[in-house]
Amino acid sequence: ILSSPLPKRNRPIIAVPVGANAVGIQAAIDQAVAEYPGQRPVVYLPSGQYLLNQTVIIPAQADVQLVGD
Repeated sequence: ILSSPLPKRNRPIIAVPVGANAVGIQAAIDQAVAEYPGQRPVVYLPSGQYLLNQTVIIPAQADVQLVGD
């Protein structure tokens, strides 16, 4: 039995530049929260290396998805 395809969501996507540090990743998260409230934005990290030299915070109650390759 095959399952049906997932529905298309058309959610806003904010791509983090490859090689970004924690400040760049945090800026993308902050942008997603500020510019797309209620739209369930996706913060996307393409395949690559990232320098997490400090804590990255997704605010409480923020409906943001952080995904990567």
